[in-house]
Amino acid sequence: MPNPLVAPFSAPACPVGDFIAVYFYPKNTLKISQTGWVPCSGILSNNIFIAGMRANTTYLMNYEVESGGAIIKTGPTALSFTTGTPTETFSLTQVLVPETTQADPSEKVVLHAYLTTFPFATDFTGNVVWYYQQAADAGQLMLLTRSLPGGDLFMTASGEGTSPTPTANQLIRAIDLAGNTLRETNAGRVSEQLVAMGTDPINSFSHDVQILPNGDTMVIGATEKIFPAGTQGSTAPVDILGDTIIILDSNWQVKWFWNSYDQLDINRPAVLGETCTNGQGGCPPVLLAPIANDWLHGNSLDYIPSEGNLLYSSRHQDWLMKIDYNNGTGTKNVLWRMGVDGDFAINSNDPYPWFSHQHNASFENGGTTLITVYDDGNTRVSPPPVGLGSGNSRGQELMVDQTNMIVTPVLNADLGVYSAALGSAQLLPNGNHMFQAGTSSTTLSQTIEVRPSGAQVYNMQATESYRAWLRPDMYHPPSN
Repeated sequence: MPNPLVAPFSAPACPVGDFIAVYFYPKNTLKISQTGWVPCSGILSNNIFIAGMRANTTYLMNYEVESGGAIIKTGPTALSFTTGTPTETFSLTQVLVPETTQADPSEKVVLHAYLTTFPFATDFTGNVVWYYQQAADAGQLMLLTRSLPGGDLFMTASGEGTSPTPTANQLIRAIDLAGNTLRETNAGRVSEQLVAMGTDPINSFSHDVQILPNGDTMVIGATEKIFPAGTQGSTAPVDILGDTIIILDSNWQVKWFWNSYDQLDINRPAVLGETCTNGQGGCPPVLLAPIANDWLHGNSLDYIPSEGNLLYSSRHQDWLMKIDYNNGTGTKNVLWRMGVDGDFAINSNDPYPWFSHQHNASFENGGTTLITVYDDGNTRVSPPPVGLGSGNSRGQELMVDQTNMIVTPVLNADLGVYSAALGSAQLLPNGNHMFQAGTSSTTLSQTIEVRPSGAQVYNMQATESYRAWLRPDMYHPPSN
C-alpha cells in the first residue's frame, strides 16, 4: 500500500556525472523544500521519493539538474500531488515551548524514534509529515537508530512476531522513505561470522547502527557469557551481559569486531548493580540463565574522522570510552575512559559535574575537543553516598583536553525533567543544542532546544522515545 505522505517522483534521464534534485512546496505558498542531490542515472529515468509533506495538502514539485556547478531548471511545468490521510493513528504531541525567533529556522522537522509505536516525523507544530508505514504490516518491534544522507534510515527490528523475547532486535535494516527494505541482516548470520573469526556470538543487535564515511556500517551487538563464582562479587557462577562492536562492510559482512570481554575489567560491575531477565524492558534477550548482570549496556557509537577511532558510551559504567579502531588497523585497546573514576579530571565546582547513565555522546563537527552528551543522571540522583539524592536530567557540552586529560563543562543545562532512561543530544547549526528527555514520570518525552545559556527556546512533548533529531527536512541528516 502506498504511503499517503510519500510521492514517487520520476524525472527523465540526465547525463552521468550530473546530479538531480526535486524541489516541492505547498500550493499557493513559497515555502520550498528540496531533496538531496543524487547522481544522474544516465540512460534511465531518475526516481526519487518525496517526503516531509503534511496530510491532505496539495504540493507542487519539479526537478532541477546540477551540471558543472550550474543549476539547470529542466522541468517544463510543476507537477501536482495531493497527500492523503495516514493509515495509522499517531500519539498526540504538544508544544510546551513554541518556536521563537531564537529557534533555528533551518531545522523544521522533528524525527522521532518512538519505542511503543513506529517511527514518524512531525513539523515544529506537531503535524505528522512522514511515518514508517511498513512497520504495522510487519508486526515487528523496531528502533530507529540513525538517518543517512538522501533520506534512507537505519533501524533494529525483532524477528517474526514480537514474542517470545529471544526474537527481539534480531535484525538490522536499512529502509528508504517509502518504507521499502533496502538491506537487512540478522544476528544469527553475523554470529556465524563472529564465531568463525574466533570470538563470541551475539544474542541481538543493540541501540545503535550507523554508517561510516567509507560506506561500512558499525553496530553494537549484545553478548552473554557465564563466569565463575567470585566474578563481580558473586557467590555462584554468574551470567554477565556485555557488548561487541561490529564493523560490517558495504555488503553487511563482518569486517572487524571489538569484544568487551577481551578489553574491559569484568570485575567492575554495573555502577548501580543493574540486572536483566528475559523480557525485561530495555534488556537484550537473556538466554543462559534466569537473570544476568547488565554489565555495560552500551547505547551509542561515534566515529572520530581525524583519528579513525571510536567513542563508545557505556550507560551502566557511567563512562565514555575511546577505542583504538584506527580505521580497522588499531589495537582495539581502550585509550581512555571518561567519567567518574575514569582517566580525566573535571574542571567544575558543580557538586556532581559528571554525566551518568548517559546517552548519545559524540564529538561535535567531527572534531576532538567538544563532546555533546545527554546526562540522564541516574547515579547523580541516587541517594547519598552514591549520589546527591535528587535532580533533573541535563544537556551537556564538554570541552576535552586529551593532552592534559582535563574536561571542562561548557554547557550543563538543567532540562527541568528527569529521564531515567533513553535520550539524545545534538549540536544545531545555530549554536544551540537539542536534548531529548526520552521519558519521564508520565512516560512522555520532551524534545528540547536550548541556547548556550541553557534557556529553552523550544519544547515538544510526545510519547516515550528513544531518540529524536531536529533536521531541516527528511533528506539532509541532522547536524552532529
